Formats: sequence, structure tokens, C-alpha cells
Amino acid sequence: MGRKVGNSIRCKLYSKVDAFGPISKRVLSILGRINRNLGRYRVVPVCWMDEGKSFKSDRLREKAVGFSHTPCVPEVAKSRSVQVTVPEIFWRSLRNAYVNPGSSSVLAEGGVLHIERSGRGPQGEFDYRSESFLRSHGNSQGIVKLEEGEVVEKGVFLGGNGSANYYHWMVEVLSRAEFLDELPAEYGEYPLLVSNAVEKYRSFKDGLDCVSKGRDVIYLNPRKSYLVGDVVYIDAANNLPINMRDGTHMNAEDFIFREESIRYLRGLCFSDTGFLSIDDASFPKRVFLARSEERRSFNQAEVESLLSGYGFVSVYLDSMSLFEQAKLFSEAEWIVGPTGAAWTNIIFAKPGARCVCWMAKELGDFSAFSTLARLVGADLRYLTFETGAESMHDLYVGSYEVDCRLLNRTLMSFDGGKELMSEVVEAGVQK
Repeated sequence: MGRKVGNSIRCKLYSKVDAFGPISKRVLSILGRINRNLGRYRVVPVCWMDEGKSFKSDRLREKAVGFSHTPCVPEVAKSRSVQVTVPEIFWRSLRNAYVNPGSSSVLAEGGVLHIERSGRGPQGEFDYRSESFLRSHGNSQGIVKLEEGEVVEKGVFLGGNGSANYYHWMVEVLSRAEFLDELPAEYGEYPLLVSNAVEKYRSFKDGLDCVSKGRDVIYLNPRKSYLVGDVVYIDAANNLPINMRDGTHMNAEDFIFREESIRYLRGLCFSDTGFLSIDDASFPKRVFLARSEERRSFNQAEVESLLSGYGFVSVYLDSMSLFEQAKLFSEAEWIVGPTGAAWTNIIFAKPGARCVCWMAKELGDFSAFSTLARLVGADLRYLTFETGAESMHDLYVGSYEVDCRLLNRTLMSFDGGKELMSEVVEAGVQK
């Protein structure tokens, strides 16, 4: 009962952290005397990372002009290209600071929380919370939970919000390694600080091995926060909001990409030590990105039945290495599947690849995969459906149903689509 009451009070504090910062501190202090777990929470002032003045930093890249491309939904709307400002990229050295591998926030010496934000526009709709570190925030106050791990002498931080997700790991975290060789010489021997989740996933570890180049690696537990004597933080070259406040929707302007960064990620795999060394005989030309998990379940069997008649092969990417996934996408002529981290691999798709993705209308102008597709020259088209979800969490876990007639029409909308229907698919054809 006491735990429920404490959680209820804490949730109220979370929602009003800016307005009631001093009161939040006092109540958390009282609760901390009653419950040791609650005593780990602190109310701290918030500063956006790019506005911080108390640490050493230098510019790696200038501000640039980029574009975000909205999803193309053939029966509803064409893709729109929206010009966006791509922020500068800095490295920053923060002394005696707390980091958590699952958060894009750093609690610096002096108790100020520095949050790396998405873009440089209004931030009121974005939610940068992380499960085990930044529990709530406004524009001026935040609540952090400090479950302290070991003290680390020094390191280059390769973590951030969503770093246990394949998309965020590849596009927003691993891509920072492009700048390791551009750091001052004094940081040349600093180990890499990464989440221990990287060790659990074969594809994640493959990417890390590509960029570590002899540097030591220190794996951090995402449930703990680590005091680092000198942590080097590199701004993300690519960014999208990790979460949105309830009742808000993503806009194309919220999606930031640097084309050179995507070329860098392609280059990690387009090499003699990457997928070029893999025999491509077993990779299908028509790929269905099947899902093995129960979250966001859909009528997969019905979709597979439709697609198998056109020669599509169901593939489960979670059992494949990074290089196998990259090779699969680079060889595929058709790729079909639900929105999700698997589409990160469109980075490796060939120009002209014909791709179909479906997602909930409530995601709005979710422009991550559509922009990546445009950057590499793939033809990605969407079909959408309504879920009635009222929060991002509901969208991430809710089940739905794909309209197979609409999927069929979307396939037929491509050049070469009608050939799919007219072909008599025999065993071994287009595998």
C-alpha cells in the first residue's frame, strides 16, 4: 500500500516538475526517509546540451541544410520534402559527470542535467525520459534516479535514448563513431562506454567491432548510472524524438539526418571485412520482414499467404548478423513488412528497390524510413491504418490488422507490380 501511495505521489510530481520544483524536492526528501528507493530520486535543474557553457568543447561539423521526406501513401498522399536545419555537431568533455547508457542526458558536476535535444526548435512536445535515469523533465527542471554503479576514470560515451533498439543504436549512437578519429589526441586512448545490451545482440556487437579500432570497451548496465571522471560526449549526427507527449504527433521537421552520416554507416558494411565477404547464394530477391514477437501482433499468416504467392520469402532478422542483414537488403529487389527497427537496414538497400511498409495513422508524418529510403534511392511506399491509440505506448504494443486487398493494390502500384500477379511462381523462382 505504501509503495502505491509513493508511486502515485511521485507521478504527480513528475507531471508538474517545472512548476513545483522546490515542492518536489521537499516531498522527495521526505519520501526518501520513508523509502530508500524513493531516496534515490533528485530534482535537478535542466540545461540543453548545446547551451551548456561549463565544459570544454569544440565543433566537429557546421550547421547544414537537409531535407526530411514524408511517407508516400499511394492512395492518400504523395511524399512531401521538407527543408530542415541540421544542427552543428560538437564534442564535449564533462568532468565528474553521471551517465547512463540508456539516456541522452548527462548529470554534470554541480548537479545540472544536460539533455541532448532533437533539433533546435520548440521542445514542448518531446519527451526525453529514460527508464532508469531521467524519469521526468520540463524545460527547467528534471527528476533523475541515481542507482550508482562503479566509478569510471574516463571514456567516450556511445549511448543514448533507445540505444537498446536497433534503429537508435545504428543511426543515432553508432554513427557518432565517425568522429572518433577527429577528437583531440588526448582522447585517443579513451575507452568506449556502451550499454551491455550491445553484448546481447549479434548485430549490435558487429557494428561496435567495426568502429572500436583497438580501443578498449567498457560495458555499462542500463539500470545503473556511472560517475565518470572525464566523459567525452559527441552530438548525434542524426536524430528523431525518442517519444512524444500524449496528444501530440510527429512532424517531418522533427527528423534530422546528415547524408554523409548515412554514407558512413553504409561504408561500415560495404567492405571486404563486411558483407562483401558473405556468399549471397541464399539471399532471396523478394523479402517479407516477418515478426517473431507478440508485441504489435497482426494477421501475419494472412499476409504471408498473399506474399508467398508472389515468391516472397519470410525472413526473421533478429537471428542474423549485421552483415547478413545488410547483404539481404542490398540484394533484395522487393522488401515488404511492418514499420519497426528492421527497416533501419534500408540504409543498405539498392537504388530502385521496391519497398512496402505499413504503419498506424496515429504516427503522423513519421519520416525516418521514408527519408533514409530517399537518401539511398529506394522506392518506399506506405499503407496506413487506424488503431485508436491515444499514446505512443499504445502504438508500440497494440495489435492491428493489415488490409490485404490494400497491400495487394500497393504492390501493383509499382512499375513491375503487375508482373508479380501474372507470374506463375514455381519452386526456386526468384528465391
